[in-house]
Amino acid sequence: MHEHAPHAYEQIRNSALAETRLLTEVDALARHLDLRGNVSPAVEHDTKQNMATALAEAAIPSAVTTTYHRVEHHEAGGRKERVIKWLGKTAIEVAETGRQFHFSPAALARVDVEIAEAIHAQESLRPGFAQVFISPKMSVADAPVYVAKAERLYDDDSLRVSYPITNEDGVVVARKMQSLLVRDIPLNAWVAMLKDPENIFGRSFDIEDEGSALSIMKLFSQLDLREDILPNGPIGLVEAVLPYIKERETYLSVQQQLVGFRSGQEHYAEQIRQKADQWFDFDLELARSLKLGKATKAVRQRIISGQHEWNVDALEVISRHQLGDIEYQMTRELAAVLERSIRLELEGRIAINVGNERALKEVSQDARAAIAAQDARVEAMRAAGVSTEEIYRAQTTVMRMVAGQRIRTGGGCAGTTKGVYGNESNEPGSELEDGVGERTSPYGQEASGDKSKWKWKRGICQVKSCSSHPGQTEVGPCSVCRNCQTEFDAGRDPTRGGLTRSIREKITKKKEAITFATLFLGEKAKLKLHNTAKKIGNVVLKHSERKE
Repeated sequence: MHEHAPHAYEQIRNSALAETRLLTEVDALARHLDLRGNVSPAVEHDTKQNMATALAEAAIPSAVTTTYHRVEHHEAGGRKERVIKWLGKTAIEVAETGRQFHFSPAALARVDVEIAEAIHAQESLRPGFAQVFISPKMSVADAPVYVAKAERLYDDDSLRVSYPITNEDGVVVARKMQSLLVRDIPLNAWVAMLKDPENIFGRSFDIEDEGSALSIMKLFSQLDLREDILPNGPIGLVEAVLPYIKERETYLSVQQQLVGFRSGQEHYAEQIRQKADQWFDFDLELARSLKLGKATKAVRQRIISGQHEWNVDALEVISRHQLGDIEYQMTRELAAVLERSIRLELEGRIAINVGNERALKEVSQDARAAIAAQDARVEAMRAAGVSTEEIYRAQTTVMRMVAGQRIRTGGGCAGTTKGVYGNESNEPGSELEDGVGERTSPYGQEASGDKSKWKWKRGICQVKSCSSHPGQTEVGPCSVCRNCQTEFDAGRDPTRGGLTRSIREKITKKKEAITFATLFLGEKAKLKLHNTAKKIGNVVLKHSERKE
């Protein structure tokens, strides 16, 4: 099938495809929300694992990630069937979802191999052996360069090694999977290594098409190794292929990456764990907001606290969703803008803390030190269990500091994150240059954590209870005045006027609980529950117990 540039370009610009990729975790959380708007500990655990891997791939080029997946044993057709599961899906079902994230026949062919590999893992994972999966970046024999870039399969080779975890009876009860992304390994190096009978596998392999990355992927079922041969997981694969790289520059590049893979992993793991916790908290709010159809308090706070940081494109989306009095309709379009913002922030903070020079070329040493200090303050406050409002103020500060810098993170399945802040924008045509549809460049509106550079204009504050009403005052890009923004920045809700904080919190929780009850129990439940928060709690609890 002939693929031409205009068709590929249209697919790159397809907002639905971009949103599907970006909102993967939000969608998973939304599917698993219970009556109270929460998810089970198992879903939280699996989601954070996915987030940790995504953060590592985007912000830490030297990271080696480790995930664990449960193995269940079922009876099927009179025989026992082993199933690898996480987030309520089997490994095969998860692999099949890959079709949602690609548009080209070449990329979909790779998904077919991923599905076949998942089947092999479920059926063949056995004690004492590691399963190897080599996924080189897409080659020109598989697809044109612009397609590879658009599909986010142009830069990195993905290496995975899976190990069985057994109980005392030798039964496989879980899978441990280690993975990394490595750049600059020529496809011919993989071919030479796999064809050499003296390679790490101790045998030569027949390769269908030596110019095709897909042909290397298809060898997965033949690449099982004794665990003791790969004690360091995918790092061992990089070590094994290095001698087959003949070009000096690429050899030195891979050798340098290998040095990075061999150190710092505990520090990297702690960084991504911390940031995955914060990402999960926000994505849960986004999932709740999508379910409710309106932004929750936490989501509204992020919109307003970032009003001087949003770029023109983001502000246009935000303004179209504004309902008045700091209420926002929640759609996938707005959720995507907010998801980009949380990812840009967290990836930027990680890049600073691990010294990701590739991402920090345009960031001064003074800015790096200031962000690192504020990030450490946020983490210390979270660890100490200080008040939510204090933590929110500190997180708002670091968010603004990151928004004011050009930190170039991105990579892996999720790719690079589009600019949503004032010093970034999306240039038409840049998708074909950088390959992920998300190149950023200078924009007319400047974003900065420096409040002296914030932009104000005369207007009416959208907070109805604001003391400036009905007159005009100075408002920011989201039509919120200085005084009300100060309240939001402090983690408070100025829409409740002079009410005490505890009463404001109760009202907010009551409104959201009523809406959730309506979604799950129907409109009659809303009428019955409307009188007091206590009634809501009782009915929700009884319904939940019946469900359980």
